[in-house]
Amino acid sequence: YIKFNEATGEAQAIVLGWDWGKAQSDCGVSGADFKDFATYKWWWSRLRSDVLLMDHQPEEYVSTLKTEDLGNQGSVKKMMAQWMAVGSNPLIELGLMPGEEAEVITKTPSWVAPVIGVLGSCVVGASVFAWRRRKR
Repeated sequence: YIKFNEATGEAQAIVLGWDWGKAQSDCGVSGADFKDFATYKWWWSRLRSDVLLMDHQPEEYVSTLKTEDLGNQGSVKKMMAQWMAVGSNPLIELGLMPGEEAEVITKTPSWVAPVIGVLGSCVVGASVFAWRRRKR
């Protein structure tokens, strides 16, 4: 979450966390239930949690992991260009994750256009085939 003061241009980054262990314990479900797509448990655990958590306050499960002053960012537009650009990761910028994994793609790879062309041809061909077959 980024808190921005439009009058001064000062910004503050607030990283929030959710206590899954406490929520699962309070609702009587396990983490495995959320992943059990083979049975009813995956949707039942979500429904049960939604209903039971309505009686609780968010503060019971949400906590502040880190607060960082970003200084004077000037404007929301400038700040969003830096912190929320495609490919950027605010958690890396705040030092909560290592930055080696981050790779911003600035240019479309050369293989993309031919692949899109081939896929488009396949779609058109399949459509023509289906249309002719239906006509018979």
